[in-house]
Amino acid sequence: GLTVEAWVNPASLATAALRNTVVDFCLSGNLSMVNLHLLDTGRIRFGGRSQPTDLLQSTTTTNRVIVADTWQHIAGVLDFTAKTITIYVDG
Repeated sequence: GLTVEAWVNPASLATAALRNTVVDFCLSGNLSMVNLHLLDTGRIRFGGRSQPTDLLQSTTTTNRVIVADTWQHIAGVLDFTAKTITIYVDG
């Protein structure tokens, strides 16, 4: 598994898909990946997969959690073995 964390302070949230990227990286092309995005609705999307044979695991927060012009700490924990994803905002 892994943890991705960042401090964010968006002036605004873009409405186009994946325009509010915090982290997006791939190993071996697009076969192993992790991504963390802020959606224009203020929700957070986090997911990834550890190897080519894994299905992409992802989740999106159900409530608006990101506020424009405010520093916030976000962290995503992805456990590939247990197939669980947890997103933390400000602790």
